[in-house]
Amino acid sequence: MRAISCLGAGTQPWSSSVCTVHKDSFAYASTLAIYVYQRETGCREWTLRSILTEPRVSLTALSWHPTQEQLLASVTSDDRVCVWNVEQQRIVASVSTPSPPLLVDWVPFERDQVSVVLDGGKTIVTWTHAEQNKQLAQCRTHSAFSSRITCVQWHPKQPGHLAIGHHDGTLSFYTSAKVQLNLHVSKEDDGEVCSVQWDPLAEDYLLVVHRVGPLRLLSSQGATVLATFRHPATCRANCVAWLPQCPGMFISGDDDSGVIRLWTVGRETPLENRPLQVSGLRSLVLLSTPDDAEDTTFEAATAPVAAGAVVCLFANGGVGVHDLKRNKWDYLKEAGHVETVFSCAFRPDDSCTLASGSFDGSVKLWSCSSGRARPLSSTPGRESIVYSVSWAPTPSPLLAAATARDGVLLVDTQAARVAQRLTHHGRGISVFCVAWCAADARRVASAGGDNCCVIVQHAGQLEVQRCQHPGSVFGCDWQGADRIATACDDGIVRVFRVACKDDPEPLELRGHTAKVFNVKWCPALKNVLCSGSDDCSIRVWDTEQGSCVRTLLGHKGNVRGIAWNHAFPHLIISGSWDFSIRVWDVRTAECVAVENEHGADVYGISVCPSRPLLVASTSRDSTVRLWNLAPLIPVITMAPLVPKNALDVLFTDEFCLDEDWVVRIHGEIAEKMDEMLSSTQLDQMRKFLAVSDLLHGDPCVSNLWDLVMVLRGTKEMSQLSKQYTRGVVHASHVATCRLADATQDELKAKGQGQKAEAELRKAADGFLRAGALRRYCEVMVRLGEWDKALGVAPGVSLDYWKQINQKRINELYARESELVLPHALAHGDLQGLVTFYANRGQLEESLALACLSGLKAEAGSEAAADRPGDDGSFCSGSPLMSTTARAVAESMLRKGQPIKAACTLLAVDDDHGALQMLMRGNELELLVTVGRALGKTNDCHVDRALALLAIRARRLKEWKLAIDLLSEIKDVEVRKHGTLRLLVNFPGSSTVREQLLKEAGLPDTERCAQLAHELKIFDEVDRVYEAVQLLMAVGEFEEAVDLGCRIVPEILQPHRKWNLEKALKIMELVHETGIVSDKIRLLSAYLGTLIAIRRGYHSIVPALIENAVMELRRSGDGSCGLQEAQLHALTGLDTGMLGRLKEAPSADPDRGNVHVTGSALPSNSGTKRCILIGAPIRGPILRLDNSESSLVSLSDAIMWAKCGAMSPLGTVINPF
Repeated sequence: MRAISCLGAGTQPWSSSVCTVHKDSFAYASTLAIYVYQRETGCREWTLRSILTEPRVSLTALSWHPTQEQLLASVTSDDRVCVWNVEQQRIVASVSTPSPPLLVDWVPFERDQVSVVLDGGKTIVTWTHAEQNKQLAQCRTHSAFSSRITCVQWHPKQPGHLAIGHHDGTLSFYTSAKVQLNLHVSKEDDGEVCSVQWDPLAEDYLLVVHRVGPLRLLSSQGATVLATFRHPATCRANCVAWLPQCPGMFISGDDDSGVIRLWTVGRETPLENRPLQVSGLRSLVLLSTPDDAEDTTFEAATAPVAAGAVVCLFANGGVGVHDLKRNKWDYLKEAGHVETVFSCAFRPDDSCTLASGSFDGSVKLWSCSSGRARPLSSTPGRESIVYSVSWAPTPSPLLAAATARDGVLLVDTQAARVAQRLTHHGRGISVFCVAWCAADARRVASAGGDNCCVIVQHAGQLEVQRCQHPGSVFGCDWQGADRIATACDDGIVRVFRVACKDDPEPLELRGHTAKVFNVKWCPALKNVLCSGSDDCSIRVWDTEQGSCVRTLLGHKGNVRGIAWNHAFPHLIISGSWDFSIRVWDVRTAECVAVENEHGADVYGISVCPSRPLLVASTSRDSTVRLWNLAPLIPVITMAPLVPKNALDVLFTDEFCLDEDWVVRIHGEIAEKMDEMLSSTQLDQMRKFLAVSDLLHGDPCVSNLWDLVMVLRGTKEMSQLSKQYTRGVVHASHVATCRLADATQDELKAKGQGQKAEAELRKAADGFLRAGALRRYCEVMVRLGEWDKALGVAPGVSLDYWKQINQKRINELYARESELVLPHALAHGDLQGLVTFYANRGQLEESLALACLSGLKAEAGSEAAADRPGDDGSFCSGSPLMSTTARAVAESMLRKGQPIKAACTLLAVDDDHGALQMLMRGNELELLVTVGRALGKTNDCHVDRALALLAIRARRLKEWKLAIDLLSEIKDVEVRKHGTLRLLVNFPGSSTVREQLLKEAGLPDTERCAQLAHELKIFDEVDRVYEAVQLLMAVGEFEEAVDLGCRIVPEILQPHRKWNLEKALKIMELVHETGIVSDKIRLLSAYLGTLIAIRRGYHSIVPALIENAVMELRRSGDGSCGLQEAQLHALTGLDTGMLGRLKEAPSADPDRGNVHVTGSALPSNSGTKRCILIGAPIRGPILRLDNSESSLVSLSDAIMWAKCGAMSPLGTVINPF
């Protein structure tokens, strides 16, 4: 089980003190976790750096240390102040408070001191952060204020200066001289003080924001109002921030409209109004200007405004980083859930759409097709708590949602509105679960706090049946259209007949010792269901026998979410209050996987109906996480890679709970796939791709197959999946897709007002990026911006204009202004634009523009009018496009998105590069499948992937599958080496061994032994290497190991021409024998270091060097044939060493750092350090043994293993 992505929580909408910044990082708090983002060096991209979790209590405020970037303070509702080490993701100090703390801030010029607001906002105390200090001190204020404190700010430049805002609209000021000044500057109806901000360039000036009244500039010394700033009549400010790079200027955020306004102290009305979002703003926090920003000002409406970026927190939970200079988002996270997410469900006919319901009262739809998923829509307004969601059967767009007060909502997901309310449980009664009947789309069942499970025919709101219980009913699930199972507070599972004339007594299944919370029917066996309970167990029941047939034990907390896998019915997935997700094999009642990445109780589990290896989970940490189950069924995922295995052997229509049942794909998906495989209308490759798509949990795979089909000749986008345009599109489709999106935006712009203007501007931007200058000019005319329209229009045909325009382009390039985009496009300066965006770190924009260099418009089309002289064909060989695509793909790979990286290169016809990305992401099955689909079966990456998959099959003792995989390798040497590695531990008969030797191009056993003894007496490396191979083939392992350990040091001597690849093959064969000695450890460490340097495994090179030095010193006498001078040369990487370790040849498929899927995801369960390199582990983890100290990053483990180096524990690493 492997993490795919984390759909992060939104920020708390009820607090403005949950965002803090430090240089190039910002952090915000959801209910239970702190999300820390960092700006990538030299660009404007933001990545999730870490997640800090407080699983049991709600966070209420944050503050980052002003000088120490590793320290961040938080306060929580359990009466605690904590100081975190951000890098280590742990609390380094904490103190208890006598009452719930509301606000926290570091005291400037006091290195380890924080101030905390207590006693319901009446008292301020300080705490000196130091080891073992558990004492709070009274701040230099009165012990208690008459009015509750709403905001506090220390002066950043004046020690001891403190401003305090109160609920009654008054202000309090304190200075280092302990002078107190109480000031009432507002009118009675102005409301509480929302925000106070000291001017960082002045000693005593500050801005004050009241809930209703105007903004005011005050002097704390003279207790006077210096200026008043007026908002539009219907608007009110909620937050404010100074712009220190432009003295006298500041920005404010509206409470209800999501507009930021730019001000100067010399004018009482705004300079500029910028609508950012529909939702109101809760907080504005200014970030420092990037180091690469040379031009620090730009022209606003009437005055210059400082460059920089501001973190915006919205009332709907959204978070964004807005670039003031460019007036664009550097980062925007649409509104995630801000409270516990109780339930989730995949849409039955769309694996990319996931619905979720939360304590925050919203139902959201998420798109899972991209690596950075975003909410598509949510219910309008805030309903009551949503406990459960369930989709109507296909093709209906309706989604049922069970709520705490408003019954069952039927949500029309297309219109994003509540279409109907079912209130059969009664007003104000909590409905805990809802289940739509898949066999009869008219029926909806719901379980509630009125001790009933109610079955309704929703179209006419006809109540079909009311199933009475002795206690609250928490779960229900359908079996066909005539049976329903329920989970009750009394610990009994009941099975009811629906609309049965005889109305028999329900079947009662007893065995749980506490409340039963959920029930699910087995998709393969009609009389089998499972239940999860507060007794920490999951029970599997046989309703025919009326007994429990399996008890699944392992959870340490209440079991909440449970789900059967409908295609692999031997698997049950569960979530618990112990923060874990577990996968169970029902045949043996064993837990086969445990994940602890959620930072709090796990509530919802959903298996995707159309992609059965894709699983979603929800939690009290407010996140939704996506998982891939493919690693749990490796034999099934590898089997289709052997063509002589008929694809239909993967499917079965039989299932039982016996331990000897062989895993196969079962159920409705198996039937559909069987029908598809029997079709005569699809070629064999399409069938092969369909099976491969089914056997991968990552929804990005669909994008990959779409691009493969384009490269195989599919021209029409209508023949591709409906999600194609949501992901990476082929370069030949970029302009078409952008043009279509821009046209759609233009059509949305109806009437007048800010919304229509925003849609038009979005459309204009889209037309520009599609290269449709004429359409751009038309939109500019509609907006009344004639200067832009007239400035761009002549670029369609006038040569003279180009000469004048070039001067304008040069000027805009010098200013780094994005206004250069329309002018440079009209002039045809794509090279300059690509360089411009690449230098700014905007690689995806750079790639999109580079794709235009390969696009030639069709004669007579609008685009042809914009670029006259094109002949209508697509040129895939554009060096600019290829280079840019490589840079973007490399960036995606580093983010742990190898499939998306491969899609990017396939989009520009770079199939070899795409295979390399899949290899570096360890997506081996996908690599082989894509290679075959594109006719690249002779590619070195395909052969290498098959060899690694054969190693995986051997580890699983699937010897026949391993042999079949090796037989598919085209390169003779690669197949021969793989076969020799297999034969070392092969348990098969002598007849099979002889056959394998023959297929590998080796003589029979007797002849191998004879040749080995003839060759081992020579000194030539090639002959000795062949002798080692032959000795391995006949089972003379000790002699082969001795010979190998003699020749490898010879290969590595400074005076020889190195053949590292041959030395690596020898050491790989040595490792297969299981023989370990000091000499073997030293040779593998030294050789592994050389291989890592040559292949560019930069992240593990320092650790490998340290390991090699340690092994050499352990061996002591240099008897291995290596001298310490060689290690010193290696450590220093002198010129001679670097010359011999030039980059690996292009034929080496293992070049480049490995980044597996999800390798950039931070852990949500504390920092774990890799035993190999000592760095914190991000993404998937591999255990070298059963101890917690032997954890390694899967990416590092793969690179380490590919170098042939043994682990620091003296073991051979096998992560494949």
